[in-house]
Amino acid sequence: MADIVLIHGIWSHRGVAEPLRKHLEGAGHRVFSPSLPGHDPRSRPDWRTHGKRSIHEYVAFLETFIAKQNFVQPPILIGHSMGGLIAQIVAARVPVRGLALLNSAAPAGINHIFPRPVYFFRKTLLTPWFWSLPTKPSFKAAMEGLFHNVDPDKAAEIYKTLVPESGRCFFEMVFWWLNFREPTRIRNATRAPLFIVCSGKDKVVDPSVAYALTKRYPQAEFQLFPENGHWIFHEEGEKTIYEAIEWWIAATFDGEESSIRESHHLPNEASRSLPSPQLSPDQPSRSPGNLDDTGTLRGNAHEDAEAGGGALLPR
Repeated sequence: MADIVLIHGIWSHRGVAEPLRKHLEGAGHRVFSPSLPGHDPRSRPDWRTHGKRSIHEYVAFLETFIAKQNFVQPPILIGHSMGGLIAQIVAARVPVRGLALLNSAAPAGINHIFPRPVYFFRKTLLTPWFWSLPTKPSFKAAMEGLFHNVDPDKAAEIYKTLVPESGRCFFEMVFWWLNFREPTRIRNATRAPLFIVCSGKDKVVDPSVAYALTKRYPQAEFQLFPENGHWIFHEEGEKTIYEAIEWWIAATFDGEESSIRESHHLPNEASRSLPSPQLSPDQPSRSPGNLDDTGTLRGNAHEDAEAGGGALLPR
């Protein structure tokens, strides 16, 4: 059993990852899923200040939340989208057992600007002073980029619960090179075990970002799901992703948990035998060698990606 903290992403709240939480709890883990400041759909934050929230506020909130739980062992952090970036920053500041990054944004030094995400965020980017305002896509825009792999009726239901995001936080993530304070810069990256999940049809965080993260974290395991989009929690085939995460936790930490049980005289639970996620014979398990640390393509990276299981990188 592991203690897990789920960190939701942009426009989201604790309920977004409910299917993953239930799956992991069914596997015997304790799962904690807080809503970030200003993200509780039951309350209305002050819109005059919410648009100016920094990612630092989210990081500080998570640090405090983790400290208050008094975990016997540091938790495993699982972050989706913006939550993946927050998880990386938190992991550089406090002890964690591991990280799972699901279609994760990246820290300063890695490029986020690619054609598909720019098109999706075009209205935000063209809004004057967007970096100080709350921002949320229209339902039509969300269907184009966020929910394009989700059943429309389910997407409409989810959209009603989404909350505006801080424009400043969005600016800090994407335009880190324009912010001299570099709030998303990580100088002492975690060396904890790490699992990177990448969706091949993600229109919000380009798959190139995931490949660049594998270079930033050489210890990372990488799994591509070529047919999934950004909103993995309610897409077809979502269970396969949950099983891959569960498998990674079991494969990485089962031996460690046995030692913990013995040292703390805890009862020994029945072990779970989990199948390894299946990759096609020619599907890449690591990033292309000609993608540099900023996510810029070098040489024939497009050809390498397509040969390895799908059109992953935009032409």
